[in-house]
Amino acid sequence: MVRLRHGTVTLWWAPFDVADPAWLELLDPVEARRYAAYGQSADRARFLVGAVAVRRIFSSDLAIAPQSVPLDRTCPTCGRPHGKVRLTDDLRRPGETLEVSVSHSGAWVVVAAGRDGPVGVDVEVVDPALDHVGLARVGLGDRDADALLGLGDADRAWEFTGRWVRREAAVKAASPALPDESPRLQVHDVVVDASHRAAVAVLDSPPVEVRGLDARSILPPPGAPS
Repeated sequence: MVRLRHGTVTLWWAPFDVADPAWLELLDPVEARRYAAYGQSADRARFLVGAVAVRRIFSSDLAIAPQSVPLDRTCPTCGRPHGKVRLTDDLRRPGETLEVSVSHSGAWVVVAAGRDGPVGVDVEVVDPALDHVGLARVGLGDRDADALLGLGDADRAWEFTGRWVRREAAVKAASPALPDESPRLQVHDVVVDASHRAAVAVLDSPPVEVRGLDARSILPPPGAPS
């Protein structure tokens, strides 16, 4: 495991199709129910890769078994278990505990991890079939929607997705009440490939370096649950 350090946000990337059913033994009951609730096998695989990567990252930091890491996924708004994953409060040590964020879309699963403040990451497939201007007007605002109007279809899809992931990353790091242009936030674009866009945000942190690593190096080998 690579030691995660202050001043760096690490993005652990993996294709969703590395998921192995043997890893289900690592999930807690809440995660197992969320896994089973997905209707599509690809969605189950994406969730499994992200959940296991998070457990392996915290496991290394805490020096305990992955299945023993006490995680909380409670949504602060509704109380359901679909919130941002974090350690339970009894193990959260301000200034010491890792902060993580998970996203998955299309081919990719990514987990962001850092030590300097709340983090948020988002990856999305660039979908040329969407109504990008309409979605931007509802989800981003008139300024973003107007900026898309003069672009061709391919450029509009690319630009919309970039703006969308930056906004989503900022919301995950902070909250919907904090504007994504706030000086309290750093938002970094992340290069993925020609079909996806991604961004990572950090709240209340000194400037950070963003580095990407292959999550397959921390995931269990095929057939191994631990």
